[in-house]
Amino acid sequence: MRYMVCLMLAGALTLGGQEAAKPTSKVVRLRYVDSKRVFNLLAGGAGAGRISLDGDLIVLHGPPDAVATLEGLVNQIDTPTPAKRSVEISTYMLLGVGEAGGPKTPDELGGVVKQLKDMFPFAGYRLLETMYIRAGEDRGGETSGLMPGFGSASDTLPKPIYQCKFDRVRVEESGGTRRIVLTGLRFGTKIPYSTGKEGYQYADLGANVDTVSVREGQKAVIGKAGAGPGKESLFLVLSARVVE
Repeated sequence: MRYMVCLMLAGALTLGGQEAAKPTSKVVRLRYVDSKRVFNLLAGGAGAGRISLDGDLIVLHGPPDAVATLEGLVNQIDTPTPAKRSVEISTYMLLGVGEAGGPKTPDELGGVVKQLKDMFPFAGYRLLETMYIRAGEDRGGETSGLMPGFGSASDTLPKPIYQCKFDRVRVEESGGTRRIVLTGLRFGTKIPYSTGKEGYQYADLGANVDTVSVREGQKAVIGKAGAGPGKESLFLVLSARVVE
């Protein structure tokens, strides 16, 4: 009899040890991320756990350990998106001319002009126009307008037309240095020239660049084009900075 009681107790302990934990449910209210996005990411569940939607709420089901695992995954996803910064892009149109003199180039472009003179020995450089575009990260920007004419017949012709645009701007940071990256940069200008007897036509000049990367605050020459029948060339200089 004592032997049978011992067997019965041993059986009861074995069954108790194999008893599965009771399923539970937990409601999670999201603070930053759309509930449908979380559901789509975790619909496969975690082990014995599963997830469902109740309006804007996430409901977790399953054994406690599986629910805890799912809750940890939800918390990893439900984080605030970093605030988008604004970037200011400055684009300068410099004209290399065959004769010295004329308006003085701004001091901020002195370094660029010095480098250009080393590579392209024009007698002088003249700032035609400065373009400013302010855009948020991961967005595009565009500006257009008129710039001063140049050449011997500039006083009798319409002003040149310009347009500058890009598809996307982003900021890359590495080693304490920030770089501004523009994709899909397109610059174009229509410069009028005389055809005689008070007539004129437009010459199209421009530059299309898939990707431009400049260090913040750096001024980089990104394009050059002949600008008419005279000894003149148009240079496109770009600078960018993050607006804090």
